[in-house]
Amino acid sequence: MPAERITLEINADPFLPLLKRMEALNEDATPLMDAIGEKLAANARQRINNEETPTGERFREWSEAYARSYPWTGAKSGHGKILDRSGHLANISHIADHESFTVGSPAEYAVFHEFGKTKPRRAIFFAHAESGTLGDEDEESILDLLEAFLIPDD
Repeated sequence: MPAERITLEINADPFLPLLKRMEALNEDATPLMDAIGEKLAANARQRINNEETPTGERFREWSEAYARSYPWTGAKSGHGKILDRSGHLANISHIADHESFTVGSPAEYAVFHEFGKTKPRRAIFFAHAESGTLGDEDEESILDLLEAFLIPDD
C-alpha cells in the first residue's frame, strides 16, 4: 500500500531575508535545500531517540494496556522506546531540489503521531502541526545553514 503524503508549508518569515539574499545572488539552492532536509531529518531521528517533541516535552508514556501488549521481553526485539517499537517510524529521510525539500517517514502511521488524531500526539516534525510551526531547534538549524551558505568561512 503506497504511503500517503501530507504537505505542510512552514512559516518562512524568519528565513525570508536570507532566502531573498540567496535568490539575488542567483545561486543554485539545491545544496542548501539538501543540507536543511538532512539536518531536519537528523533532528527528528534524535527526538525519537530522546523521546521528546520539537518543543522539548517528553512523549506521553504508553498506557498500561499497550505496554502489556508490547511484543518483547527484555532485549529480544524492539528497542523499548516509545516511538521505536519496530524502527519503521525512525526511518526518516529527505529529498531536495533547487527550491524545496521534503522530510518524512515512510511509516503510514507517522501522521497519527504528528497530528495526534487517534493516539496521544507525539510529534517529531512540528512544534504546532496545524500551523506548520517548527520548534526552536529546527529554526536555529535552518538559520545556521542559511548563514553558512551565504557567509562562507574564507
